[in-house]
Amino acid sequence: MTYNPKLVLCFDGASQNKPHGPAGCGWALYKMDKNGAVRDWVAQDSIYLGYDVSNNQAEYEGLSRGVQYMRNNDITCDGLYVRGDSEVVIKQLAGI
Repeated sequence: MTYNPKLVLCFDGASQNKPHGPAGCGWALYKMDKNGAVRDWVAQDSIYLGYDVSNNQAEYEGLSRGVQYMRNNDITCDGLYVRGDSEVVIKQLAGI
């Protein structure tokens, strides 16, 4: 198990000619320093999702794949900060 005090998970997704694709997503995981600044890179990935994928689906997939990577690699933390440009995803995570 890899422990980190605070981590930042950045995600993004996109679909051209919404919702008929092609679409893809990506994520990046960073360590955060005690002042809240993003510091060291931990991991990242990008994935081609194919066709018939909406922009929102691609955004959620980027977030989901980043979290799944953390689970699969036993990466834990006291605080996970999620950053993305999808208003739908961020509001849903915040319970709004």
